[in-house]
Amino acid sequence: MIAYKFIELNNEETITRKLNEYVEKFTDILQTGRSWTPVKTETVFSYVPELLDSLKKYTSLSIDISAFVFRPPGYEEAHLDGIIETRLLYPVRNCAGSFTKFYDLNGNSVTKMVEAKGNVWWKIGKEFPLKEIDRLELTKPVFFNAGVPHGVQTPAGNGPRLTFTCSFKGDASYLLT
Repeated sequence: MIAYKFIELNNEETITRKLNEYVEKFTDILQTGRSWTPVKTETVFSYVPELLDSLKKYTSLSIDISAFVFRPPGYEEAHLDGIIETRLLYPVRNCAGSFTKFYDLNGNSVTKMVEAKGNVWWKIGKEFPLKEIDRLELTKPVFFNAGVPHGVQTPAGNGPRLTFTCSFKGDASYLLT
């Protein structure tokens, strides 16, 4: 099972600059302790039409977008976002030197977690050590399988790592082939 695939998007510098501006103008995620903030997809695409135009060459599926901030140094505990879910992860700020690590469950249990807003994810038990099977340094846009256990490691001194993730409504597994 492939865990990720780096991709080329047109206008990456423009998209990155505009996504960063979007966060600063329209969200408070950098000022709060939150790590995850859903954003209005239509508003993002209106502010950053280059992102939508670039994604059209890969998929016509509907998209939900969220912004993520990881504050260094730190490690986000390994988890699964979905059983089978392909997402786009787009680096915006301070991503070089940070890694998304992918794991084999190694026999650990998985427990479904439902947050207050209805978000669902799966927590991995700690019966056995996880086995790292791959890792990626987030240096460019990447499709990844959020159903593979994964966690994020950010080094000290980088400042907050800012990314956007796009979830697709429908089976987007073909994006990893």
